[in-house]
This record gives sequence, structure tokens and C-alpha cells, in this order.
Amino acid sequence: MTPCEELGYKEGDQFVMLGDLPMDCFSKGSILELVMDDGSTCPYFKLIEGKCYCEFADGSSYEDLDLVSKIGTGGE
Repeated sequence: MTPCEELGYKEGDQFVMLGDLPMDCFSKGSILELVMDDGSTCPYFKLIEGKCYCEFADGSSYEDLDLVSKIGTGGE
């Protein structure tokens, strides 16, 4: 079981970014969507709203699960 699965998270779920430290990829309050559960504690998220400091071309990046809070699931 992956860390995401242990927390009840799945791809398409949406999250709010809790931190805004220099090493965080997303600004505090950003809305993110879990794009890929890669089995790590730092899976791949897509920016829905807010700011991404270290984004890939599509506005996505990896982020630590301890720094996000689930707010809903995609399509709900």
C-alpha cells in the first residue's frame, strides 16, 4: 500500500497547500490535484489555483504529503 492509499488519497483528489516555506513548490493556500501516486511520500500534483515556484511546463510538481490537506475529489 502506498502512502497516499494509507491516507485514503487517490489520483484526482484535490488538496490545499498548508506550507509556504522556501523549499515548498507551491504557495500556501494553492489548490492542487493529485495527478500521480508514484508510491512515495512526495507524489506528483497539478496546480489548479495559486502559485507554483518550481513548476514543470504543465504547472505541476512534486510535493510532500505532510504539507497538503485533502479538500475534495475531482468531479465532485
